[in-house]
Amino acid sequence: IKNAHNTGLTIDEVNHLYDQFKSQSSAINGLISPDELFQLIGKYSFGKLTSERPHMKELILKHFDENNDGTISFVEYCIGLSVFSKGSAEEKLKLAFKMYDADCNGFIDKHEMVQILCSQYKEMGFESVLQRATHYTKIMFDKYDVNKDDRLSWEEFYSACQSEQMLVSVLDNLCFG
Repeated sequence: IKNAHNTGLTIDEVNHLYDQFKSQSSAINGLISPDELFQLIGKYSFGKLTSERPHMKELILKHFDENNDGTISFVEYCIGLSVFSKGSAEEKLKLAFKMYDADCNGFIDKHEMVQILCSQYKEMGFESVLQRATHYTKIMFDKYDVNKDDRLSWEEFYSACQSEQMLVSVLDNLCFG
């Protein structure tokens, strides 16, 4: 019940999630495996993305497995779901930032940005995907990489998202279906 205060979820929602979580938990210690996580979240729009976009599995798992131990606790499950379902625009952008910071160094570099855009451009059916992604990345970094270190900090990324509707659309589609 104390989890409800940290997530924006109601007590009834937490209790419902606990029942779902408990039904999947094969471990005595109350942790679930990544496979069990994907069974649980498969009914949500972002969970369905994992079957349509296999690369999303790793990114979603990275979001839920806060302590990187290869399992998901109930607290991690509640917090993970709350951002997808009840998070503010800023929380969802923080999630997108975290998910696409592939090397977990606290920055999105040009290579990571190109990967994000290539994934989206492929799904949109564009041709010359790499060329388009590279071109847009150059524009983004020229404009928003304030200290010119070839990577976007959270602050730079947030500034870009406030100004660049195309980037927000790409991230929203990739992360939240």
